[in-house]
Amino acid sequence: MSFPEQIVNSAGQPATVRVGTVVSTSPLTVEVQGVPFTELGLLNVAAAPGLGAVVLLLGQAVKGAKSSGSSWIILGEIIAA
Repeated sequence: MSFPEQIVNSAGQPATVRVGTVVSTSPLTVEVQGVPFTELGLLNVAAAPGLGAVVLLLGQAVKGAKSSGSSWIILGEIIAA
């Protein structure tokens, strides 16, 4: 199942927000509390976040799943104000 199909199939399920750090740019990998996430979507931005960037992720659980998220999209880089 493609990533967009996973999102469509997950419609209506609770969402989860996490903060992670980019640990690889090829493939794009974000580490959240010691767990690497590699199956990621990315909002249409000018540039992907770089190595070491702190990012905000939104996760959506597949219908019936008991996990906090099974499909993830990076909402953007967190920059100190």
